[in-house]
Amino acid sequence: MLMALAPEDMRFALDDARRRHTAVVDQIAANDRQALGFLQLYVALAGGSLSGGAAIALSGANTFPKALGYGLFGFAVPLILGAMFCMASIWPSNISLPGRKPDFWIWANEVTAEKAYLAYLENLAIKEAQNTRLNIKLSRLMLIAKALGVAAPVVAIIAGAASFWFR
Repeated sequence: MLMALAPEDMRFALDDARRRHTAVVDQIAANDRQALGFLQLYVALAGGSLSGGAAIALSGANTFPKALGYGLFGFAVPLILGAMFCMASIWPSNISLPGRKPDFWIWANEVTAEKAYLAYLENLAIKEAQNTRLNIKLSRLMLIAKALGVAAPVVAIIAGAASFWFR
């Protein structure tokens, strides 16, 4: 035999579900802030690397080894790609914000508390799943962006060494 939840149990369940939904939204917002920080860093470093690489590699003077210029180009490439992944992770997305619009509460006033409670949780389950999928997608994009940032010095060394040995 099923027993309906007591009103205080319903309040606890609603509060628990809302807190989880809010936590997922907060994770998405934190991901956006992190992506913006990496984007600024990557663009600044890539711009400086491209400028330095061009000045060295395309210059007729032999002040610096050409391998350094190509190494700077190699450093910039993963950073540019990483910046693109940062942009992809902050691109506008369909996110469900916590809370319900007034029309739900107007409807809820006309039905039993149990029916409103179930409708609220059923809708919240759909919206929270939507946000969780979005959070996973954005986290993967940021993981790639971070990996490209880590790869930048390695690519720079390989590019510089390759240009030195294969001239």
